[in-house]
Amino acid sequence: MRVKDVYTRKIKHSILQDNSHLILEYKQRSWVCPVCKKRHTPHVKFVSRYKQISNVTTYLAVNKLSDLTLSVSAVADDFGISDTSLHNFFLQHVSMNRLPFPEIISIDEVFTNFRDDCKYSLVIMDFTTHDIIDFLPSRREEYTNSYFISIPIEERNNVKYIISDMYEPYLNYMNRYFPNAETSIDSFHVISWLINRIQSYIRKLIRKYENDRKSDEYYLLKHKDWIILKNDDHIIEIDNPKKMDKHFNCYMSTDSYRRRFYAIDSNLKTIHDLKEKYISFNNENHTSEDAIEEKLDSLIDEYINSGIDIFIEFAKLLKDKKREIIHSFVMMPSLDKTVRLSNGAMESFNRKPKDLKRLARGIENFEFFKQRVLFSERSSKVILAQPKTFKEIQNKTDKKRGKYKKHK
Repeated sequence: MRVKDVYTRKIKHSILQDNSHLILEYKQRSWVCPVCKKRHTPHVKFVSRYKQISNVTTYLAVNKLSDLTLSVSAVADDFGISDTSLHNFFLQHVSMNRLPFPEIISIDEVFTNFRDDCKYSLVIMDFTTHDIIDFLPSRREEYTNSYFISIPIEERNNVKYIISDMYEPYLNYMNRYFPNAETSIDSFHVISWLINRIQSYIRKLIRKYENDRKSDEYYLLKHKDWIILKNDDHIIEIDNPKKMDKHFNCYMSTDSYRRRFYAIDSNLKTIHDLKEKYISFNNENHTSEDAIEEKLDSLIDEYINSGIDIFIEFAKLLKDKKREIIHSFVMMPSLDKTVRLSNGAMESFNRKPKDLKRLARGIENFEFFKQRVLFSERSSKVILAQPKTFKEIQNKTDKKRGKYKKHK
């Protein structure tokens, strides 16, 4: 072997903490065989073949994308590379595959608007560790059915509880895919259902006083509905008020607001009391499943006989979803404490994909979106030692690029 030629490679090596763009000039030798005339270029460990960016820079930039508050263009600018290059680097080096299904899973949707036929993606979370098991592009049956069936039945049999809201397809997952599981409805969604019905009732009352917006009734219904909507233990009792109410032109205590509010409609006080009974039931530490069922049956009977449409309808809901509501009182370990089965961790997570979509301003590649969310949220992050090829990461389902003017 003899030296064919020596040429200079300029390599971006942006590892400095002050965002300076360091350029390395590396003199690369190429060799040629005097017999067969084949050319050979030695492998260099700190930079890949044909690349102008060092491997360390690539890994640092990819790792920084775990912060969902940073856009791709902002991270790319920090390391002196293009956002397209960073986008491709990330897909080549990050592969967050589906996690095994544990005994307790949480299921919910998040608004991502990636597909015209369904704007909601499906998120599956491990209740115990809060790790995201997987992220599906759609919650529609044509996507979820093939997905769940592809999971080995032995793994699906391991699932004991499925936590979700009251969306009927989620409640049917138990019968269709997880034969050994029980379904639990997150208590937050049951209470939200009731609060929404009470709000609708108040809006109907407000419409009665639309023509007299200066009336006491309109003012109280419009601005003091917290009297009936808030839980009693969340209301600060003001016995000696120091703040003047401009509408009534006098000092008002919490009890004064209550008396005036309940006088507007004969059902308001009853609605408040019946709502508080369910809140107390939901917050109570029950001794057994039988005790929960007995108390729930008592509430159902009381609501049916209340004569108020809201609670008659609510009683039907409680009766129809009785087993799922009872299961929500089951206590299970989650991270470092024991808590009731709920989607609290999932609800906290759901804002993050929305924030990322808003920050990205028009991201179209769901796989990139999914991998970035999982890379950020999972406790164990995976960066491939052997990156994927560019052909492997190409997304043929993405929209074609529109017409544009190339700036020289």
